[in-house]
Amino acid sequence: MSSPKPSTIRVGNRYRAKRLNGPYDAIVIGSGIGGLTTAACLSKLGKKVVVFEQHYTAGGFTHSYDRNGYEWDVGVHYIGDMGVEHTLGKRLFDHITDGQLKWAPLADRYDRIFLGDRYVDLVAGPEAFKAELKQAFPGEEQAIDTYLTYLRQVAKAMPGLVVGKVLPDLATGPLRKIVNRAAPDFLNKPTREVLESLTS
Repeated sequence: MSSPKPSTIRVGNRYRAKRLNGPYDAIVIGSGIGGLTTAACLSKLGKKVVVFEQHYTAGGFTHSYDRNGYEWDVGVHYIGDMGVEHTLGKRLFDHITDGQLKWAPLADRYDRIFLGDRYVDLVAGPEAFKAELKQAFPGEEQAIDTYLTYLRQVAKAMPGLVVGKVLPDLATGPLRKIVNRAAPDFLNKPTREVLESLTS
């Protein structure tokens, strides 16, 4: 089904060899979140960067499209932890955009999961989220508390894991040992497996 009004947003220029202004320090293939983040960080370090993208506009999975009055996100639906200044993600976005990117808060009820003929709303805020789950799944309070504790442990372990991935191998050896010791054993398990260990 085609969109009644296709997007006309165009970012960048069509590739033409004569338009290139090299030499470049870095060539980034793909303008998704990772490609644009990499290009922005390299540029902020004083590197001359070019980004190539086959689509008519940059953004990758940050795009949205509409059909018959409805709008869909292609990939990213929402990004958490942007209202707190000290998180790694917020600091990275502030670095890349020089603090110019402004974030809109999620709606109180920002998503809905359908389970057969039932549904569960996902609500903003950790305490409200916990209360909503406990109301939707009576008798599962212990499993919910444990799972949310697991989520906090994973969130706490993530900065060390990320740093361990981006540093050169020589520097990550000792760090990786510390991070692996501190990381919970369920960190790399599928969500379903973790949930099945807590509840039926």
